[in-house]
Amino acid sequence: RYVLLMNFAYFSHRLHYLINRVSTIAVAVPQKLKAIESVKTVSVCTIKKIYILLRQYLIKNYRMKRLFFMIGFAAMIAGTASCGSKNKTKNSALTAKDTLEWAGVYVGITPCADCRGIRTALTLNRTDSAYTLETLYLDRSDSVFKTTGTFTWNKAGNTVILDNGKENGFNTQFIVGNNSLTQLDKDGNVISGEFAAQYVLHKIDQNLVDRYWKLTEINGKAVTDNPKESFITFSGVENSVHGNSGCNNFHGSYETGAGNSLKFSAMASTKMMCIKESTEKEVLELFRAEVSYEVTADALIIKKAEKVAARFVLSAPKKEESTGITPVK
Repeated sequence: RYVLLMNFAYFSHRLHYLINRVSTIAVAVPQKLKAIESVKTVSVCTIKKIYILLRQYLIKNYRMKRLFFMIGFAAMIAGTASCGSKNKTKNSALTAKDTLEWAGVYVGITPCADCRGIRTALTLNRTDSAYTLETLYLDRSDSVFKTTGTFTWNKAGNTVILDNGKENGFNTQFIVGNNSLTQLDKDGNVISGEFAAQYVLHKIDQNLVDRYWKLTEINGKAVTDNPKESFITFSGVENSVHGNSGCNNFHGSYETGAGNSLKFSAMASTKMMCIKESTEKEVLELFRAEVSYEVTADALIIKKAEKVAARFVLSAPKKEESTGITPVK
């Protein structure tokens, strides 16, 4: 009993002493913290600094120092985890405005009530938040309607809002995706139904589309003697591709992505028999592979597994080949 009473008295004395010291620290610490960072509310990330300040005021008792060290160490771990969590939350709050390469030209053919469709091209400029919207009513007029203005972002940072309310009666809005813009209705809702996919505009590479690319090399071999000239052309508006493999015509769809990736789909070709040997098999094989592309001043290079698979040069279409190409005006 005597030992227990002595221990109780000892710890009561130390607790009383610690309370007095904490009272003193309560006045000193805020003054120190103001010098560390000018904030009204101390973040958990400053717990390590508080720990250093508190240690200066504590008594030089081994047991108390050990106890305080354990408490401080646990607090620092909690503070570090909290800071990490804070940073993670900050990163997760990044929006399409912050993370996507959204500036550029987006094209598509949107639905029309009394025509075949509305050929639409929307250009977004990053530097001054300006836009240019061009529309052409197919099979109804050859006139291109052009409007310009500025755009803003919604609070979520995932939708651009054009300032064309005076012309339309409401501001046109688009959800920003990876290389795409999806038009919303006048209330800002996603359009549903069978024509929903037609309200999506796709970003184009202006150096790639609506040009006649003549094949000059494939799999390291020069192309010199095909029955027909082998070429490829990409349409910016409809995301379609067509050309000739050296014997037969082909057509289909394409999609560009991050890192200049190039994906072909729904590819089809004619089935003419060619007596002379051509590059047809090797050209058609490109459409089944995962490839990327690179455009220089006058050349298009298609790569497969980081190696050059085909090389095209910018050229003028031959007279007999030009009927298959409809440039965008």
